[in-house]
Amino acid sequence: MRIPAALVLAVAAPLLGAAAPAPHAPAAKPDDGRYTVLPATDGGFVRLDRVNGTMSLCKVAGGDLDCRISADQRSAMQAEIDRLAKENDRLKARLTALGEQPGDRGIASLAQGELTRIRVVFEDLVRRLVTAAHALIPRQGEASPSGAKDAAPPS
Repeated sequence: MRIPAALVLAVAAPLLGAAAPAPHAPAAKPDDGRYTVLPATDGGFVRLDRVNGTMSLCKVAGGDLDCRISADQRSAMQAEIDRLAKENDRLKARLTALGEQPGDRGIASLAQGELTRIRVVFEDLVRRLVTAAHALIPRQGEASPSGAKDAAPPS
């Protein structure tokens, strides 16, 4: 997960007791006590979440803050990814059993009644546009919208 360095510095500086963040940095939320930030030996810092006990090692790299989760979190995330992959496979199999292919949701999947309704609405729209255009175009010998009569073209 990559977080902009300015945001992290705005949050971490007050927690580490450093000077206030630079004027261009976003304002930090008041410390609610959820996170503890400690300096790390490699120039980064460790962020401890006091609510769920997770830890992240964070470093500033290329102007962005790069936070890496701990091995315990990584295994928990991998377990969730595996669970979601199994659920995805199960749902794909269910779609196939119903006679549909995953991702088949184009215009061909619309019911004939829906297509007819779309066609009727579109035809009505075109008819109204043509009527409006004819009303705006003055006919030969008729008064234009400005009130002046159109001159007949020379013969």
